[in-house]
Amino acid sequence: MLKANINHGEINVGLKIFISCNRGVKIETNNKEEIEAIIQEIRAKYGDELEVRVHTRKKHRLIILNVTEGTSTKKFEDTIIRQNPELSLQ
Repeated sequence: MLKANINHGEINVGLKIFISCNRGVKIETNNKEEIEAIIQEIRAKYGDELEVRVHTRKKHRLIILNVTEGTSTKKFEDTIIRQNPELSLQ
């Protein structure tokens, strides 16, 4: 139903994954703005008929390999926070 009625080319969204799963359809895109565009399109065409849920990760993780022994983790934390002010990390 969604594949036939939602034209992702019209709303300029690139889909990475569009597959059926046990209770619905799983859609993955390249960024959050594309997800929002698809949600708006689905709500415009189907209203409350379909329930849309956006999966959010519980824990964002970063693994850094090949760190020399004795290197302080505080140094990494400070550098990551300083280089990514848009993330509002603490």
